[in-house]
Parts: sequence; C-alpha cells; structure tokens
Amino acid sequence: MQLNLSRKEFANRCGFAAATLQAWEDGRYLIPLKSLLRYVHTLAECGLITTTSWFMNADGLPPRPAMSATNGLTVG
Repeated sequence: MQLNLSRKEFANRCGFAAATLQAWEDGRYLIPLKSLLRYVHTLAECGLITTTSWFMNADGLPPRPAMSATNGLTVG
C-alpha cells in the first residue's frame, strides 16, 4: 500500500506518534478501536478504501485505491 507519505507524515495526519504507529504495525500493541477508526478514516482521506473489519479480522477486501472501489467514480 503506497500513499507517497512517510510513516511520520501519515502518523501526523492521523494524530498519532510515528512510534505508536510502528508499534501497532509490528504487533507490539493492539490498536484501540477509536484509533483504528481514525486510521481507516485517514486512509480514506488519502484515497484508500478499507474497513476496520479488514484490519481486525482480515475479513473483506484489503485497502485499495478509491477509484477501483467505485468503477472509476470518485468517492466523496
């Protein structure tokens, strides 16, 4: 998944510390639901569509560009 953002830039957009984001990615800590919702919302703002369910349970489609999710229509 490529956002053309560094981990620090993405973490700043989410309002998290980059070290916290790294710890979640490494599996050292579980991400609280409230933080996961903010993470998924920020991904959508960056043009990737996904769900909290995919991150929690690997249920459904993985993150994907918004364009492919809507057959070329922009999600707004």
